[in-house]
Amino acid sequence: MLCEPPQARTVRLSMSFTGTLGLLFVGFILLILEVLVIPGIGLAGFAGFGLLAWACFEIWTAQGPVIGLTSIGATALISGWIVWSLARSSWGRKMILEGALDSEDTGSSALQRFVGQAGIAESPLRPGGVIVVAGERMDAVANDGQWIQPGESVRVTGVQTNNLYVDLVEVLNEPQEPQEGE
Repeated sequence: MLCEPPQARTVRLSMSFTGTLGLLFVGFILLILEVLVIPGIGLAGFAGFGLLAWACFEIWTAQGPVIGLTSIGATALISGWIVWSLARSSWGRKMILEGALDSEDTGSSALQRFVGQAGIAESPLRPGGVIVVAGERMDAVANDGQWIQPGESVRVTGVQTNNLYVDLVEVLNEPQEPQEGE
């Protein structure tokens, strides 16, 4: 008898059904955390998508392409439903702008009331700094790159992109009355 070489066996290390469900569950939880707790595109979102993709891959390799495609579709539908449900929840409505902004309804319009008013520089304006106008501390920018020292008088000349623009007010010395004996 001739010795035949042993045949190579391929062993597929497949994840258990509960492990795959765990991946799906943790993936969805991470996506919900990304939306509600730590908004933005961060580590939790990428990890959640990665776990969902891994779970779909495990299902595909263990069950075949038909069930794999079904799992991908179901995952997409469930993810969409989660986003849709969160957007309509009381918490989700707080994060979504409901009405459209008018083109005239900008933050600058609220600052228009300061135009023409006098104020005092609270910090150096080189050219940006802080002024006090109408009893309120406001960020301001000196026109033409002027450097204005704290305590100097300024006048608000305009508003642009939520910034007050100011000019230095030249304080004229009042003529002093002659004192007796002069």
